[in-house]
Amino acid sequence: MLKLQVSSVLCMLTMKVKAAFPTIMKALCVLRLEGRLGGMDVTAGRYNAFFADGNIYDNRADGVEVSYGDKIKIIGAAGKATDDLDKLGVSGTTGGSYAGGAVVADFGKFNASAGYYNFKDILAKNSKLDNAIWFVGAGTEFGDFALNAMYLKGDMSYHDVDLDGLDDDGWTVGLTFKGAEAAKKGSWGLFANYYDLGGQTYIAHTTDANTFDGQGFKGYGVGANYTVAKNMVLTAAYYDTKSKFDTSDKDKIMWTDLTITF
Repeated sequence: MLKLQVSSVLCMLTMKVKAAFPTIMKALCVLRLEGRLGGMDVTAGRYNAFFADGNIYDNRADGVEVSYGDKIKIIGAAGKATDDLDKLGVSGTTGGSYAGGAVVADFGKFNASAGYYNFKDILAKNSKLDNAIWFVGAGTEFGDFALNAMYLKGDMSYHDVDLDGLDDDGWTVGLTFKGAEAAKKGSWGLFANYYDLGGQTYIAHTTDANTFDGQGFKGYGVGANYTVAKNMVLTAAYYDTKSKFDTSDKDKIMWTDLTITF
């Protein structure tokens, strides 16, 4: 059964003082539908879309996503991407509209995935700048370690003419050891990732590293996480990346965050 949730109440309340009385001008609630419908898991409304393990897109979206299956899951999604991207040197651009899907298989110690997502009118409304991205990925676990890898291929076009200025393929590999569990104080983990991703392979990458506004990036990240108290996980990471469009453009980032769940 589908359930209506208020995913967040945005405190965008504009107060207007008139005759010494405040008046609420605007109150905006963000609503999301989640639940099961006819054997399918359904999410509709504003939610955080996460495509290809975040290698293609990890950001806010307004749309619908459905999935069906257990060990082998079929996923379909369509909607509008965020309007708050830094892309190709331009701030506050749109990710456009999107449609696509994936097949994900999870067999315990081994998992695999493949999919395709098509983004249209990137940067601005009716821009005719499109990017269709497909991917294949796999992962395995051995003891306390987990290893995963993914290959991605993009096809960016402008007015249906292919663009060649940015690399159109790339890959990434990640290794983890253990991992902090929010419910288990004192649990911890380590992680390392390597990236070699062309500018046509992602819209809003999940990494906290510098992705050079969609120019493509290459480099690595290492980090650790630790549960300091129940439902409080501290993460620290270091990233060293460079642009694939201009290899002299490099960046190093130290990132920390504290995630609190309720």
